[in-house]
Amino acid sequence: MSTVTIKNTGVGAIVLPVHGITVPGNGSAEVDSLAWQGATGHPVVAAYLKAKRLIVGTDDEPEAVAYSIKDKGQGWFVVTADGAEVTKSLRKEAVQGFDAKSDVEKAAFVTENKAD
Repeated sequence: MSTVTIKNTGVGAIVLPVHGITVPGNGSAEVDSLAWQGATGHPVVAAYLKAKRLIVGTDDEPEAVAYSIKDKGQGWFVVTADGAEVTKSLRKEAVQGFDAKSDVEKAAFVTENKAD
């Protein structure tokens, strides 16, 4: 199971819509990467991310990789890194919003959906 570190840049605590996890003011919390993917669609979380009140990071930041989405046809898509396929085939719904994710979130998504 991979996790992401969510940092709160404000003074007040923020309760995430992910199993009631609290990110303390000027602190951080570890969140399961799949649960975090679901939380980023919440309008309040999205607003906090846009305002940089919440920042996604890890202690061991992955090296930035040039990920892109490749259409394989007939409704199937795959994530590529530098032209090489790095995930299993996924439906459009699974890859929607991928480009808007942070580098850490993209790396977590790829890890969770590795090709067999």
